Amino acid sequence: MEKISLERDFIKKLENQEAQYWSDYYLCCKSPLQDSAGVSITVINGAVCCAVATTDRLAFNRTIGIGLDYEISDEQLKEIIKFYERAGVNRFMVQVSPAAFPEKNKELFLKNGFVRHNQWAKSYKKLVDKTEIPESELVIEDLNLSNVEEFDNVIKEAFEFDGGTHLFISRTYKRPGWKHYLARDNGKAIAAASLFTCGKFASLAICGTIPEARGKGAQSLLIARRLNDAFKAGCEIAVVETSEDLPDKPSQSYRNILKAGFETAYLRPNYVYNF
Repeated sequence: MEKISLERDFIKKLENQEAQYWSDYYLCCKSPLQDSAGVSITVINGAVCCAVATTDRLAFNRTIGIGLDYEISDEQLKEIIKFYERAGVNRFMVQVSPAAFPEKNKELFLKNGFVRHNQWAKSYKKLVDKTEIPESELVIEDLNLSNVEEFDNVIKEAFEFDGGTHLFISRTYKRPGWKHYLARDNGKAIAAASLFTCGKFASLAICGTIPEARGKGAQSLLIARRLNDAFKAGCEIAVVETSEDLPDKPSQSYRNILKAGFETAYLRPNYVYNF
């Protein structure tokens, strides 16, 4: 997988964009869901720490944006560990971008009890024109109050989210910068996606298809629709995070965004802490 050399300031903007949209899920999660799911969020020396006690999914128990504005330190890592311990999670991960000098800080993480887990790919695309919409019999519709439950169910089935976390995504409905979509096949909701725009940047926040409907082009269709909406909103850069594409663990999402013209910005190592 090719790594593209980017300026540190640009990497920081990509990381901050992700931290902003991901934290919205937690900030919009009100009671009773907030209490039943055990939702916690805080910022420790510029690092956004998100926790959900009812799930072991690392995506929901992770720290984003560490080392962007402050050097990573023993004290910071110990404070982060204490936050997640109080939150009641079994494990969490810290994602370290190139702007946080992951190789320099590797021993610091290991010394504090973290283990190197895997890597996520951060990819981006410059928006210079409209994106061609693939021909398809699928129908894309915007989220509204009448189809929120269908949206939530698709997210749950597509990602197998547990602990009530499938409900987080739609909580950002009607929030500034957010758009949500459903794809239908002969009237049945088969895929769901979200878009978050802020200034020049647009995040393809989530996109999933229920298992039995995969291979029908829903992801490609939803990628194109979101790129067009981002372009119309005046965004200049689209960004997305996916799992790394590996021979023994292929990532269809990563392949879909490459097909849509994205470039790999960098691979981001994930350090996991187990209680």
